[in-house]
Amino acid sequence: MAIETLPRLPQRLLVDRVLSFSQVHIEIAGYVVLMVLSIIAHLWGLGTMALHHDESIHAYMSWSLLYG
Repeated sequence: MAIETLPRLPQRLLVDRVLSFSQVHIEIAGYVVLMVLSIIAHLWGLGTMALHHDESIHAYMSWSLLYG
């Protein structure tokens, strides 16, 4: 058959294709750094902040639902 005579290309694993660092550009690395810094900045003082008006209403309603 004609298909059997074609040379077979080596199969690359999915992990090799996904984790190929030769495709990483400076722009992509910059976006990743910005996203990580944004997550850290948003979560840094999360426990010490006061609730906004709508958040306090949601918290009160959830507390009322939980404890009756």
